Amino acid sequence: MISLMAGMGMIEPIFLGEYDEYAILEGAEWNNQVMSVVDLVSNRDDIDTLINVEEMDFDGVLYVVGEELNSVINRFIPNQFKLFPAYPNPFNSSTTIRYDIPNKSSVDIFVIDLLGRKVKTLISENSVDIGSHQVKWHGLDDKGNLMPSGIYLIQFVSKDYIHQYKTVMIK
Repeated sequence: MISLMAGMGMIEPIFLGEYDEYAILEGAEWNNQVMSVVDLVSNRDDIDTLINVEEMDFDGVLYVVGEELNSVINRFIPNQFKLFPAYPNPFNSSTTIRYDIPNKSSVDIFVIDLLGRKVKTLISENSVDIGSHQVKWHGLDDKGNLMPSGIYLIQFVSKDYIHQYKTVMIK
C-alpha cells in the first residue's frame, strides 16, 4: 500500500510490487522541490509517478518516504538478477538503466540497434558486487558518435541471466 496526500484528505490506493521496484526522486530544482516516487514497472497500475508520497507499506513494513526508506533501499540485497526498463523512455539526452545482482558476477550490458549490431558497451566487468546498480547511456556509440533517433535494445548478459528491454531515443 502506498498512502498519498491529496487535497484535504488521505488517499490510500493499493499498489503491487516490492520497494525495489520504485525509485525515489528527492526534491530538487527541476521537480519544484517535491519528493516523489516513480514506479519502475510501467503501466502496472496505470500510475507511474506518485507525488507527495507520505508513507509506503511493503509486506507489512511501513516506511515513511525519506531517509529511512532510502537507507533501506541502499542496504537492499537482491535475491535474483533483474534488469529494469530504462528510465526515462523515450529519452533525449540520457537514460538510466538499473539492474540487480544477487551474487558477485560478471556482467555485460550492451546497446544493440535493430539490425542486431552492438553499438555501445555500457558495462563489461568480470566481478560486479552484490546489490542494485545503475548505468547511464547518453546516446553515444563506442566511438563517441551520437546515435540517430530510433529504437535500441538494452541487453544484460551474465552467466545466469540474459534479458533485454527496448528504449527509444528521440533527438
